Amino acid sequence: MQDPAPTANSILISIRPEYLRAVLNGTKACEHRHTAPKKPASRETSPAKRVAGEAEITEILELSVQKLWEKTKDIGGLSEAAYLQYFHGRTTGYAIMLGKVTAYMEPVPLESLGVARIPQSWMYLGAPADCKVYIAISR
Repeated sequence: MQDPAPTANSILISIRPEYLRAVLNGTKACEHRHTAPKKPASRETSPAKRVAGEAEITEILELSVQKLWEKTKDIGGLSEAAYLQYFHGRTTGYAIMLGKVTAYMEPVPLESLGVARIPQSWMYLGAPADCKVYIAISR
């Protein structure tokens, strides 16, 4: 497979392996975050440091934690308890809504995106404008 070619609007997102599997098999259609980019891309977190696939970002929701739960509970891949623990102490949350997801046959090194380390949550790969997410596996 050819290395990914991020555009100026791509971001890289770290996702834990169990959630990555759910995104790639279509049972998880959004990724919850405390903060959100203007436009996104995603990746896999350590220790793997590989890019496992990419997804289109269809929308980024910014809502109260309660309203966000109501909107994403059936597609977020989290139990209500895990969701509430993640957003504990926060009034606002974000959900990066994922469109078409493409799993790579073989994960590619993070360096193929010009990145040396996996971000804590997400990072821009270029100027914010694109709606592609590269998905990396996190721990």
